[in-house]
Order: sequence, then structure tokens, then C-alpha cells
Amino acid sequence: MDDLAVRPEIRAWLAIDRAHHVLSRLLQQHMAHYGLTKPQYTVLRTLGEQQSASLSELAASMDVTLGNLTGIVDRLEAADLVRRQRDATDRRSLRLQITPAGRELYQQAVPSTRGCVRELFSALSPQEISELERLLEKLLAQLHLEEVPA
Repeated sequence: MDDLAVRPEIRAWLAIDRAHHVLSRLLQQHMAHYGLTKPQYTVLRTLGEQQSASLSELAASMDVTLGNLTGIVDRLEAADLVRRQRDATDRRSLRLQITPAGRELYQQAVPSTRGCVRELFSALSPQEISELERLLEKLLAQLHLEEVPA
């Protein structure tokens, strides 16, 4: 076996990658019960917590382009879960608002998904979860320093 394959950072990277894929798949399956993809869930959760947001604010918080977000919002709007409205202070800008149907779905999907996340992390103690979060945030801070803009 190649010496690099047994190095701790390689094993850690592979473990993070596997965990990400498994967690993403399981959470996507859970969200599908509500007819949502992960990006749609994120938009609905954000609007449920903030009442409204601009497209650019959402795109930045989700780390997606406005073009990608437009398709996500189009599908949510077609399902009557969100609506676009002109910003009262800047008519050139659109804000998204959650609809009553979106609020109802939010009230079901968000607590259920949070429960699913709790179950997925149930093998770890609260202290282990805090330590995992701290280490991942430390790694992310370093990666952002090294990130090269596209």
C-alpha cells in the first residue's frame, strides 16, 4: 500500500468524504418525503426563519449562483411554497417570501429534519459533536484562507 494512503490526513479526508456522502444521501431521502431537495429545503428553512430574503442574500448564504437559485425558486414558486415580490425600498430588487402553504410545510419538514439529524449523530456524545464541529470549523477557516477565486 502506498505510504500516503495511511497518512492520518488522507484517512481523515476519506472519512470526511464518506461521511458527507452518506449524510447527504440519508438527509436527501428524508427531505424527499416532503417533496423537497436539499437546496429547496434550505430556501424554505431560511424563509421560514427570516420571513423574507433577497435572491442575492440567499445565493450568497447557500454558496450558489443566482442562476442556480433561480431554478430552485422557480420550482418552489410553482408549488406555491414561496413567492417573489418587489422590494418596497428598491423596486429593481426581488425578495422571496414564504407562502401559507410554504409555512405549513416548513412547520412539518424543519422539525422532522432536525430530528433526523439528531438521530444520524446519535452515536456521538454532545461533547464529541462539539469537538467535531470545532475541528471542522478550524479546518474550514484554513481552507477559506487558501481558497483561490474561480
